[in-house]
Amino acid sequence: MFTEREQTKIMNKMLSILGYKLADIGYFINLKESKERLNHVNNLIKKYNIQNLNRFEALNDELKVYSCTKSHLKIFEESLKQDIEILFVCEDDFDIEDICYYPGKNITFKETLEKVYSDLQTIEWDVVMFGCNPKEELVEVTKNLVKVTKSSGSWCYIIKKRAYEFILNNSNYKRDYIAIDDFLPLLNQKGFITLTTIPMIVNHGVGFISTMQPGEPVNYNIWIRGNYDNFYFDLKK
Repeated sequence: MFTEREQTKIMNKMLSILGYKLADIGYFINLKESKERLNHVNNLIKKYNIQNLNRFEALNDELKVYSCTKSHLKIFEESLKQDIEILFVCEDDFDIEDICYYPGKNITFKETLEKVYSDLQTIEWDVVMFGCNPKEELVEVTKNLVKVTKSSGSWCYIIKKRAYEFILNNSNYKRDYIAIDDFLPLLNQKGFITLTTIPMIVNHGVGFISTMQPGEPVNYNIWIRGNYDNFYFDLKK
């Protein structure tokens, strides 16, 4: 949570990556005890010149699996009070690689970000996930953005006010058990437009222990990339 003075200071800038202004404000969700993840995010901020990405201390809930969604919703709530039009939200296990995954091509993060930024100025959208784990066919809107109707993962996205306000007004996890990463693609059925980038430009981090289901360090890369193959790349051949 932020004091009024801190919030005013934050509002004087926009969230940008490598100079591309993507949102009015940005937050990354981070538990107080997750120091390794915090260091990881700070390194990405420096490497990719990420401006105005603010730490939001993660919330906990007695229903453990709801904790992550609860943090996203709280960010939405605070942003609505501030009348934020475009919001950038990520979790502290997001990662960026210089080369994006695209079979048979060598495509850099920088060139993809530039193309995505350009497309966002010309098309209608409400949510853009910079990476996800797709579960259904991805429908091409531009060469760099596709409609995603079913997916998991909410580790990095931008969202417009009308969409996050709708989620605030209609989300009830303890009734519906729909987590934030399920809700984002479902917005396509509610009159909104949820897209994801092609290629995925922000990855799910490798080597962190899950805060929801502690165990061995996770690596979802093969699973996620396999789903991009199944629901997009293989269909383009």
